[in-house]
Amino acid sequence: VLVRRYPSVPVCRDVELPEVTVIVPAYNEGESVLETLRTIACSRYPAEKLHIVGVDDGSMDDTWSWMKKAADELGDRVEIVHCPVNRGKRHALHEGFLLSKGEVIVTIDSDSVVPPDTLRRLVSAFRQDPKVGAVAGNVCIWNRKQGLIPRMLDVSFTYSFDFIRASQSAVHTVMCTPGALSAYRREIVLNVLPQWIGQKFLGRPANIGEDRAMTNLILRSGYHVLYQKDAVVYTKVPTTYNKLWKMFLRWARSNLRETLVMCGFVFRKFRSTPMAGARINFMAHSLNLFLVQVLRIETVACLFASPI
Repeated sequence: VLVRRYPSVPVCRDVELPEVTVIVPAYNEGESVLETLRTIACSRYPAEKLHIVGVDDGSMDDTWSWMKKAADELGDRVEIVHCPVNRGKRHALHEGFLLSKGEVIVTIDSDSVVPPDTLRRLVSAFRQDPKVGAVAGNVCIWNRKQGLIPRMLDVSFTYSFDFIRASQSAVHTVMCTPGALSAYRREIVLNVLPQWIGQKFLGRPANIGEDRAMTNLILRSGYHVLYQKDAVVYTKVPTTYNKLWKMFLRWARSNLRETLVMCGFVFRKFRSTPMAGARINFMAHSLNLFLVQVLRIETVACLFASPI
């Protein structure tokens, strides 16, 4: 029902589009980062309103050389930053946030490419509604033909975005803005930046799940988080099982942490607009996260208790 109610936001005219900073964090991406920066620079977006920041997070390969080539090729449209030591994606994004300008910040992964109209479609929602604090893009598979795993992930991503996030967007509460393509109202990001960069869980720094953590902070601040289906990014996904389970493990850990964080505010009056849809979605998500694990344990127990 919610998916059928999902509305895409109309695209703004050039004169209405906000000034945007696009941040591309990279670690050991090699030549891929050049292609990413090129596609962003080729966007159909007013050049005077588009600022691109590439951050090399202490790569061990030739990523920095390809970033410098992008800066030479694209001129002052791209600003590049080299971090001498790898500290993780959250810290790389933090460097970019500090250098941002304008009204909106967009984050794009360094193994992704965007069609020319993606940026304008992604950020138009901020002009339509002042309550919008963040917008999630539609992540599609770039290397879909490179084996069975990418083709299976293509199905998984379609369900995750065109169904799950579309339904969450209908009640203005998308729970995770993906690192591959998301947009944030810059003023809110700067307000929550100290909490975000200093986040800890069980006494240890939270180094993964930076996208879900930022989404939670924006929701807790009382703003809406939407999904823009026609703002597409194509990203590379794992092609081997070893890389696949590592990716899923990162997602699962951050999902557990941020679900507990969201539980701390979703049942309070965290915004002035209706909250019932957000709470129902949260409870459904929590049941899927926790109840399924309980049922698995019960199934194993039953096998031992009554094997026949």
